[in-house]
Amino acid sequence: MEIEQLGFSVDADPQLWIPVPLEYPYAEWPDVHAWAHAITVGVLEGIEGVTTEVEGQFLQLAHAIADSEALLPDPQARFWYFPVFGGPMHLCHLYASPIEMLDGLSLVESAAGGADEQAPQRVEEQQIPGFSQSWCITLLDELPPALRDLELSAGDPEVGGADGSIERSLETGIAFGSIRFIGEQSGIVLMLEASGTNIEGLAGMKDDLAALFGTIRVDGSVA
Repeated sequence: MEIEQLGFSVDADPQLWIPVPLEYPYAEWPDVHAWAHAITVGVLEGIEGVTTEVEGQFLQLAHAIADSEALLPDPQARFWYFPVFGGPMHLCHLYASPIEMLDGLSLVESAAGGADEQAPQRVEEQQIPGFSQSWCITLLDELPPALRDLELSAGDPEVGGADGSIERSLETGIAFGSIRFIGEQSGIVLMLEASGTNIEGLAGMKDDLAALFGTIRVDGSVA
C-alpha cells in the first residue's frame, strides 16, 4: 500500500502493517468511526466463525489504536503492526524534519533525544538503500510516569502490551524499550520508532521495522 504523506511515500506491506491516519477526514474515511469500521471489515472478512461479539471487540481495538498517542511530538505517519500470521501487535510512528533542525547533533544523538541524554544501549550502523546514512538504536529505560499512571487495560496498544504486560507496567521500575531507525535522505531526517514494555516483541519486529524504513522515499530522492 502506497501512502503519500507530506512530501514522502511509504510502501507498507499489507501483510504486516495497517496505516492509521493521524487526523480526519483522510482519503475515503470522513472520521475515525468510518476508518475503524473499514479496518474491522477488512481484517475479519473471510474468517470463519467470527461472531458479533468478536466484531465488536475488534472495532473497539481499532478505535483504541486510532486514539493512541505517540511517544514523541509531531509524528508524520502512524502504522499498526498487525502480522496476519500472528505475533505481538505494536504501533510505530514516523517522524521527519529538515536536517538543519538537528542543530549540529548527529543522527544517533538526535534519535537518543539529545547530546545530554543517556547513550543508547545499542547502536548499529545500517546500509539501507536510498539513505546516505542510517542507524538503528535501542533505548531501554523505566516506563515513563505518565504512562505508568494510566488506567490501562491489558492489550492497550499505547504501550504495546498485547501479551498482558500492562499490569506489570503499572509497577515501579518496569523496563520500557524503544527501537528507532533514523536516516538522512535528500536533506530530510526520517525516524521510524516503536516502543513499549514488551521488549521481546519489539526485538521480534526489528527486521520488519527495518524493511518498512527501507521503503521510505522523499520526493525527488533517488531510489
